[in-house]
Amino acid sequence: MPIKPKSSRFGLLFVSLLLTFQAEAAATNSQTSLGAQNYSFLVQATIFNGCLITSQSSSSLLGTLAFGTYKALSDRTVSTSLSSNSQIVLNCTPNTTISMNINGGLQYDTNRNMIHSSGSKIVYTLYSDSAYSQPISVNQLVSLRFTQQSGAITLPIFAQARITKANPPGNYSDTLTVTLSW
Repeated sequence: MPIKPKSSRFGLLFVSLLLTFQAEAAATNSQTSLGAQNYSFLVQATIFNGCLITSQSSSSLLGTLAFGTYKALSDRTVSTSLSSNSQIVLNCTPNTTISMNINGGLQYDTNRNMIHSSGSKIVYTLYSDSAYSQPISVNQLVSLRFTQQSGAITLPIFAQARITKANPPGNYSDTLTVTLSW
C-alpha cells in the first residue's frame, strides 16, 4: 500500500528571540557615563506533535495483507492483519493523533475486491480492530492515537474475505492507498 503523507515532519522547531532592553531608572536613550547598558533576550522553542516517515528503500509498499493459500474447493471466511514492511518506518511524537484513511483499491466496485486474471473477484472487508468489529469504509477517517515513546508504529489494519468453491484457482490481488495526516 503506497503511503501518501500529507506531511513528514517530526516536530517542527521554532525559535524566537525577544530582545528586552533593561536600563537603570536614571538612564536615558543616550549612553551613560560608564558607557555600558545591559541587554537580555528570551529564547523559546515550540515543538509540535508530528510524525516522520522514513524508508530504507525506494519502495512505497507499506506492507501486505496476505490471506494465505487455500485448496480450490475451500469454502470459508479467512482473516489476516497488516504485515508491515520493515523498510518503511513511521515514528511519531508521543500522544500524536493520526488520521488514517484507505481508498477503495484498484478493483473497487461497490466493495473492495481482490481480482483474478479471469476477472473473478473475492470481496474483502477492512477493520481497525483484531475482533473484526470496526469496519473501515472507503475513505473513512480512522483516528489513531499512539502513546509509545519511540519505535516503529504498525497501523491497525485487519481484513476478512470469503473464499468459495466458485473461485477459480490462482492469485487474487488488489492495491490500496493509505493516507496519513496529523
